[in-house]
Amino acid sequence: MNKLDFTSISKGHELSFESSPVFKKDLLKYPVLEIKSFHYTAKVRLIGSYPHADFDIEATLIVSDTRDGVPFEKSASCHEGCDLMDKEDELGEGYVFESGKVDMDELALTILISSLPIRLVREGSSLPRGGNGYRVLSEEEAKKSHKEDLSSRFKALDDVKIEK
Repeated sequence: MNKLDFTSISKGHELSFESSPVFKKDLLKYPVLEIKSFHYTAKVRLIGSYPHADFDIEATLIVSDTRDGVPFEKSASCHEGCDLMDKEDELGEGYVFESGKVDMDELALTILISSLPIRLVREGSSLPRGGNGYRVLSEEEAKKSHKEDLSSRFKALDDVKIEK
């Protein structure tokens, strides 16, 4: 566990962190079901009056397919820079730690999870076809269905004569 205290950062100096933490399941957030491997490096320095951290994160995750919920393995990596603050500023950008202390492992996990795409789909995954009282359409099928629906609705207007 790597802890950073804001008071340990001084202007002109850089702190380095490197870790391969193991996380408890209660820290994981959807769509992450499990972490097979996780490694990060971070460099922290003052930029203006804020501590600023640059993270390089590599991980292998078990995530849930957003189409059908089937778990699959996904490699993920990100490079992210962020401000660390003890209170929210007028811009509201960065991560706020009112205590002035940061668990760098948990912050790295938060950054990685927030960098994942909204739609995680495994190779070969397909939309469910439907069920009792509903059906699922792909975007192409929905567009085609919408065009057909509109053309049938407006077909009656073809015979309308407008006088000028």
